[in-house]
Amino acid sequence: RMSVLSSNLLEGFDYGAIAGKRLKNYQLLSARLSSSNPLASFLRTPDGGPFAYPYYTEDGITARKKLAEMKIFVPTNWSNVIMEAEKSSAAYRCAANILCLPCDQRYDGADMEAVADAVLSLHE
Repeated sequence: RMSVLSSNLLEGFDYGAIAGKRLKNYQLLSARLSSSNPLASFLRTPDGGPFAYPYYTEDGITARKKLAEMKIFVPTNWSNVIMEAEKSSAAYRCAANILCLPCDQRYDGADMEAVADAVLSLHE
């Protein structure tokens, strides 16, 4: 069971507005990055409020480090796969090279433009 305090805090969020902002941020990243994202043809517009835009790059580990230097944190999901799978496997390539670019409600359009610019600069 959830405490009354936690329940009351969660009731204070406007989940519709949060989902809308996340979707807008996702769409902004998609508009800017889909032409350079090999995953773009597989992606569909999410039904709910997405927390990240999946972007594939051939050297995701280095890309994450470069983005971190630009103060853009991109989490490493599935780090156990990176540590355990064969580097030639599809599982390794997906875990290492899919960047889950943040697009949650903490960010606005200017933030998404900065993320897109940073990702595109990796290809220059």
